[in-house]
Amino acid sequence: MRIINNKTDNIDITKLYSYFSLPFTVKELLSSNKELEDDEEYALHEILSEMQPDCALISIALCARHIANHINNNRGGNLLSHSAFIIGEYAPTWLSNAENNNNNDYIFQDMLMDIPDDLSLLSVLLTGCISKYHNKQNPVAKICNILAVQAASHSDIAQAYLDAFKESEAKSEEEYNIPVINTEDKIIRL
Repeated sequence: MRIINNKTDNIDITKLYSYFSLPFTVKELLSSNKELEDDEEYALHEILSEMQPDCALISIALCARHIANHINNNRGGNLLSHSAFIIGEYAPTWLSNAENNNNNDYIFQDMLMDIPDDLSLLSVLLTGCISKYHNKQNPVAKICNILAVQAASHSDIAQAYLDAFKESEAKSEEEYNIPVINTEDKIIRL
């Protein structure tokens, strides 16, 4: 299965699924249409909480595709559209790094720039899908809630990483700047 959008020609979803098991689990839970057990809810939270923000973003977007197809309404359409955007925007770089075992901080920092906002929007869209269900104990509503909570948490984590990168960059610039004293007739470099 391939997603086609304006950012990439083709993204092999099968490759993404080989790295992320959560979307399969969510699809299975949605298909079963049974009540979620406490241990299943806990497992979903635990799997997501152990991910880095970039992985969580892609995994939640893949899960959101299943939810959007399952609920099949206007809110689902918005969720599907944003999920496709996220996958198109981040998956090619993420897959390339994963396949080449590349852990370059500059690539990660560049990817990180918009991740907090995209995770935050995913959280909002997932929360909007919950309102479709009068019974918040509905399995779909519970899964949406878990994904929304984790997306919001990972948004905060991604923002903290981004702030730390920016702070580190600013400190590095300060360390390498040579102070200059401007006197009346000379510039003295220390």
